[in-house]
Amino acid sequence: MADLTGKELPEQLAFADFDRLFSLYPISELRGRRLFITGGTGFFGFWLLMAISYLNSTGANITVTALSRNAQRFLERHPFFKQCQWLSFCHGNIIDYSPPSGHFDLFIHAATDTSPSAIESSLQLFNSMVSGTQHLLAHARSSNAKRVLLISSGAVYGEQPQQVDKIPEDASYAGSSIDVNNVYSEGKRAMEMLCACYAHAHNIEIVTARCFSFIGYGLPSHLAIGQLINDALYADVITIKGDGLPVRSYLYAADLAVWLLAILTKGENMSAYNVGSDVGMTIADYALLVKAILAPEKIIKIEGNVQKASQARTVYVPDIGKAVKGLGLKVWTPLSHSIEGHRI
Repeated sequence: MADLTGKELPEQLAFADFDRLFSLYPISELRGRRLFITGGTGFFGFWLLMAISYLNSTGANITVTALSRNAQRFLERHPFFKQCQWLSFCHGNIIDYSPPSGHFDLFIHAATDTSPSAIESSLQLFNSMVSGTQHLLAHARSSNAKRVLLISSGAVYGEQPQQVDKIPEDASYAGSSIDVNNVYSEGKRAMEMLCACYAHAHNIEIVTARCFSFIGYGLPSHLAIGQLINDALYADVITIKGDGLPVRSYLYAADLAVWLLAILTKGENMSAYNVGSDVGMTIADYALLVKAILAPEKIIKIEGNVQKASQARTVYVPDIGKAVKGLGLKVWTPLSHSIEGHRI
């Protein structure tokens, strides 16, 4: 899987990650299962498909159909998946795709556009989140699926108070439900409620992963840790867009994929689990670490600009005790490895 320059490809390095992680946390419950995944060609999707590819290389015999609006573009970027007989694509949009025939055992709903442009189009985003989830649930029910994993977000809790170090699953600091700046968090809350209502009305299990912040190959470039690493690799200086004081924690993408598959197969029905690292640091500290690992010779510039109110979240760190104690999950990958892995 090396390219013509001899450089290791993302898929090759991901396989090494999963060889390490699945030796620490085996998942046998997926053997022989048929999965339908939305958001299968995004950041989460790439890592989920790589995890499944690794499991299939060990004889797991998992088959996947991934919903995508442009599967060809994904395959051109990742030609590795062209050879995967276990993977097929359903072409369409989350709100109105034509469900493929046949039975699916499990569903993973990870399709939500988190780009700044999408969030600015509040009505379109909210409609896609709610209508898309309803369409997905109807598909899951018609295909006699056993359970659905909803990929939600730590944003459902609202603004984390500065005095709260780690936010647990039973917390709620939700903002105004009529402020369009809260469209993403309110959309996720609506998705969770819709899933709960569906599970209550129909014989289908729903489990929710509330995802926080991540690091790894394919992360959208507008996110803070990605900007710092990109600057360290390609810019003259490492720029902090803000005052550097917000606190974040980052879970490596390969760990993320294992967590999601574990919650899908082992999580308690009608339950939500925080997904992320519980070790928080300021953005300024992350900049120093990125500099030390990737570009010791570069300087760090703090712009100190005032952020928009909708982007000014000060603390965003989960309490992961429920997943650790209940499912045996851990933050396996050191941050230094995560930073190196992000640069692929």
